[in-house]
Amino acid sequence: MEENSKIMTSGEKKKGRVIVAIDTGFDGGKICVNKHVLNIPFMIQDITETKDKFQLRRNDQEFIRCVKDGRTYLLGAVAKTFIMDEGRRAERQSELESFYTLERYNMSLFETALDAFIAYALYRYEDISKNSSNPFKLSEIGEWVIDVAVALPHGYLDVYGPIVRDYLKKPQELELLIGDISTGVITYEIGSKYINSQIICALINQSSDEFGNDIDGSPYDYLPALIVDGGYKTVGLFGFARDQSITNDKSDTDFAMMNINDQLAASISAQTGKQYTGYLVELLAKNGEPINYIDPETNKVVSIDVRAEKEKVIAQMAEKFIKMLNSDYGDLLDIRYILMAGGTGEAYYPFIKEYCEKNRPYIKVVLAGEDMKMGEDNIGPVNAIVCGLFKGVIINEVA
Repeated sequence: MEENSKIMTSGEKKKGRVIVAIDTGFDGGKICVNKHVLNIPFMIQDITETKDKFQLRRNDQEFIRCVKDGRTYLLGAVAKTFIMDEGRRAERQSELESFYTLERYNMSLFETALDAFIAYALYRYEDISKNSSNPFKLSEIGEWVIDVAVALPHGYLDVYGPIVRDYLKKPQELELLIGDISTGVITYEIGSKYINSQIICALINQSSDEFGNDIDGSPYDYLPALIVDGGYKTVGLFGFARDQSITNDKSDTDFAMMNINDQLAASISAQTGKQYTGYLVELLAKNGEPINYIDPETNKVVSIDVRAEKEKVIAQMAEKFIKMLNSDYGDLLDIRYILMAGGTGEAYYPFIKEYCEKNRPYIKVVLAGEDMKMGEDNIGPVNAIVCGLFKGVIINEVA
């Protein structure tokens, strides 16, 4: 395979190698398969008992299902919107709330989702590579080396890393249904397994190119630095000292996007008299969908702009977040560089940048992955972690 010829270190007798790097975020899954970036919500719903009700969507290419161990699952964007139906929301609330916690890594549902999204990456790569000199085919998967890398929350790497690695050790056997297309049963074994911290992946992405070479303007050039990975469930932070050691690292949940959504959901629930959850207001805000309700005093329909209300909560939380950074990192007096990664990091970025420009002008504030590319794809802050994960595999092998 031309694009991976430099890192072909295993399975030389095979046709080639596919590296699937996956960041199993709570808000959305990010995948980098041999330098090609894919985005698909890391959501899964068991529809085994109701699968016949979904036949009207058979031709929709975003209608992705997985059949594994006799059960059928809905994946991706359609699985995420599954909760929009109020009846289902009440029925599945406990299950959904569990999947939106760190306990998800212990759930068999997470293992199924991980297997399914890796297989989906391979399915997509078959089409991506079809015009290359060495195209990948699912029907020939046994002739290829399939290596997988997974990024996990920094503070929980030691806890969940071994669990995820054990998932990847198991033989893979499942079928994907995409629209009206069936892949047939995909059977293979994963070769090398790489597990890394999301926040370290953000640093790797910002300090190296797609071939693993050092780049100018990286955090290494502006030490001491502060690396922030703002995710849905956790915000990972660590100081990066002058001697390139990690100092004062932690994972904070107070400032994660889940808490922002939960605060907004509680406010909207109180205002409308109907129960809204954090993951539902997240979806409504992202889609720009309003919430309509009847004001009991005027008997008129009132519309809530969920996205605008969420932006207000983010601004309030960002102010508190900056105070926390000052408290925990010496008023930022000895910091020269702040790297903001992840979806929540992107949300806080303009506030931190503005604060530093006014109060700490010596600090360079950078949005991870901005103006960076992986192959032909733009990286950006949301994909910075998964691209750093992919780069880390390369760096680990050429070092």
